[in-house]
Amino acid sequence: MRRTWLPTADHRLTLVTLCALAALGRLLGLDRAEFKTDEVWALERTAHLLAGNLVTTGIPSSVGLPNPPAFVYLLALPLLLDRHPLVATAFIALLNTLAVALTATLTRRLADPTVALVATTLYAVSPTAIVYSRKIWAQDALPVFLLGALLLLWQAIAQNRPWSLLPALGLFALAVQLHPTALALGPLFLLGPALQPPRRRWLAPLTLGAGLSALGFLPYLWTLAQTTTPALTTPPDLTLQPLTLLRPWLVATGLPYADLASLSPAGPLVWAWRLVQALLLALLALGAGLLAHEWLTVRTARAAFLLGWLLLPGLFLSLLPLPFQPHYAISLLPAPFLIIALALTWLASRTRLGWLAWAGLGTATALALGLFVSFLAALADGRATPLYGVPLQIHLQARQAAQNLAASLGSPLYTLARDDTWRVQAYLAGSPRRLADATRLLPLPASGPAVYLVMDPQAPAAAWLAAHGSPQPAAAWPATTSGPVQVLVLPAAPPAGEQTVPDGRFTNGLRLLGYRARLADNTLHLDLYWQVEETGQTTVPHVFNHLVSPTGERLAQADGPLAAPADWAPGDRLLTPFAIPWPGTAAGPLTVRTGLYTYPGLERLRLTDGREWVALGPFAPGKEPRR
Repeated sequence: MRRTWLPTADHRLTLVTLCALAALGRLLGLDRAEFKTDEVWALERTAHLLAGNLVTTGIPSSVGLPNPPAFVYLLALPLLLDRHPLVATAFIALLNTLAVALTATLTRRLADPTVALVATTLYAVSPTAIVYSRKIWAQDALPVFLLGALLLLWQAIAQNRPWSLLPALGLFALAVQLHPTALALGPLFLLGPALQPPRRRWLAPLTLGAGLSALGFLPYLWTLAQTTTPALTTPPDLTLQPLTLLRPWLVATGLPYADLASLSPAGPLVWAWRLVQALLLALLALGAGLLAHEWLTVRTARAAFLLGWLLLPGLFLSLLPLPFQPHYAISLLPAPFLIIALALTWLASRTRLGWLAWAGLGTATALALGLFVSFLAALADGRATPLYGVPLQIHLQARQAAQNLAASLGSPLYTLARDDTWRVQAYLAGSPRRLADATRLLPLPASGPAVYLVMDPQAPAAAWLAAHGSPQPAAAWPATTSGPVQVLVLPAAPPAGEQTVPDGRFTNGLRLLGYRARLADNTLHLDLYWQVEETGQTTVPHVFNHLVSPTGERLAQADGPLAAPADWAPGDRLLTPFAIPWPGTAAGPLTVRTGLYTYPGLERLRLTDGREWVALGPFAPGKEPRR
């Protein structure tokens, strides 16, 4: 009889404890979860679905194609209860806790309770598994459906029950819709006919299951057929990339915490995990070798199943004509931990050092938990890297504090954000009202004080604000390594430029009030001050600035989007800075013709007196613009 090296307590109680441990790692500090554009896109698409609309595609992908819509329909379940982002995030965390329980069930059927305990422990505390269990991302929902499909597949193979393939293929199709990297495990569904003859018994369930699963893709494929995108017409480059074969193994056993946050106070723990990762990879290689020997000598279905699960994702990814991304390795989980558990129990059963294996497993578990706590502390201290972005908690706290301050002062609240933070704040606010893209626009009050929620102090609008008054800090939250999120108060409204523009009202409800110009480094720096007078227009106008000679010849220009009047309130002022190249050979003073046009229609928006542009200047080196 094989020597046991784990306590003989009730395994079911132990597995329940491990599932509770997994839930702790996935639910603790959930308000510090990553919350960026992808998560907001998913919530917006789901809200569109819950409003009664048919959704046939998911969020955009990095390859230029929209994802299938399965995740949108899945996400509708928690959003039916509450549309707060934390509810959806907790739903994903609970799905991944269920994946840990499925890991225990599958491993017990593939091996024994001892192997199941080891594999489940490693998966429950795995840094990679935890990171990809805590945000509103289709990939994060993948493990529970893949594990469900593989559990049913193994039941069909082990019990020689071909018709069990039907529900397995259904779950697998759902996993593929969540993320196409799940396709890597498709060949595993051929193990039944390959290992359990007669093969004709498997043909009907395989064909029927594949056909029914394909029906779920028809609306998505029909939508793709109506679109034109280079991703659909560019032939893939199926060149094998050997290094990618091993990268999923490195990701599965790695420490993504160190990439997403600064863990410098936990430096010794990080180095200790590097040693643990080396040991895990060695055990993974040993386990793969044991399974290869098992296949060569006994030809067991288990060896084929686990080796296929271990090798197919890397092979699939090595053929993809795309740069490798760490989340592509999610389809591999938790296969490495199953195989590591097999290797560890094999070693322990053949030596008198079983206690050492048990102690090593406990040490690795404690180390992983310590690193998780350090990761949460780093997020709370504002040590998240740009790869992680601003945690959800900071978005929520900063917006609430800014709203409360604006209400107490009776002043407008303007939000300065860019990139990911812009879309997140628009979702949390319920609309983009008084929300500025901090790379091209600064809103200013017409009178009195104003409150600003500055999501990125390094954004250009933050510097423009400092140059137009003396904003006073009211609150701040450490958010990322690029700087804190701030709430500022501008005590008084600044003047609308140094030069006024008479009769600068356009037909879309915007008025050009004035401008400020400065010529330096062969560039005309032009700040335009606009005022919103009517808010009915929802179209974003574009500004053109044509630098012309005295004869009207266009010498240079600078264009850019302004803002939809409907996103602002009457009286709001908008500063838009432009940099126009100054021609070095220009003779005589030059003027700027400024106007508005639609995009992409390129139709000029006229002023109320019929003109198409306002003349600014003249400008010349060493000469101040004429008032």
